[in-house]
Amino acid sequence: METRPSPRARLRRRSSPAEIVADELRERILSGTVPDGGELPKLDQLIEEFGVSRATARQACQILETEGLIQVRRGNVGGSSVRVPRPANVAYTLGQVLEARRVTVGDVAAAVEHFEPLCAELCAERRDRRREVLPALDTAQDDLMACIEAGDGHGASLAARRWHEALVDRCGNDTATVLLGTLESVWGAHARATSAELDAAGVPLSDELSRRVHAEHDEIRRLVAEGDGPGAAAAARAHLRTAQIHPTDRRDGNVVDALTIRDELLG
Repeated sequence: METRPSPRARLRRRSSPAEIVADELRERILSGTVPDGGELPKLDQLIEEFGVSRATARQACQILETEGLIQVRRGNVGGSSVRVPRPANVAYTLGQVLEARRVTVGDVAAAVEHFEPLCAELCAERRDRRREVLPALDTAQDDLMACIEAGDGHGASLAARRWHEALVDRCGNDTATVLLGTLESVWGAHARATSAELDAAGVPLSDELSRRVHAEHDEIRRLVAEGDGPGAAAAARAHLRTAQIHPTDRRDGNVVDALTIRDELLG
């Protein structure tokens, strides 16, 4: 029996029957036709719908499982739950590539220093920045000050990371949010892991440095609120030279560790 591929699948050459079925199911997942957490058709339903053998239907599901798009439950309650890709998944994959290339954490930090100011500029250019950007920055900033006042160095480091992540997440450009957010996640995962290690070892984070970081956040926030994109970008660029003093900093020669990213972001 022959499969009945979608028009999109027919454009591909030399596709195996399993790949054609996987292509159609992947399209349903990525288009939202099957929502995150939803169920793909059972194996018998796939066999009937696509006119393929059980082995082909199972292989198609294995392709999607390898890609991380579904979680297959085996046994009497078998089935396939959809797992829509998230930036955290991309960050883990990027971490694997960087680790294989022996890229250092300091190299990632340097890239963040170049790209994050773009997000500050985009935040300032949003017409709805007072509603969509500033509250998220203010929440993280309030958490940062509370940790500083409580002498919680590790908590201050985490709050500072949340502020930077909010700056990227609220920039208003989805492509920048995913791409730069992924890079931010790789660096942030290592920063949080190192901060936790230092905290466990009783190494304090500089109170003076934390307060300087808070003050520089306030300045960037002011420029964003005023809609000064170039000013916000320049302030963010200067600030990142301070922020890199937090663990992990740009002098860190350790190679990126994909497992650290997985454990920090995916649990």
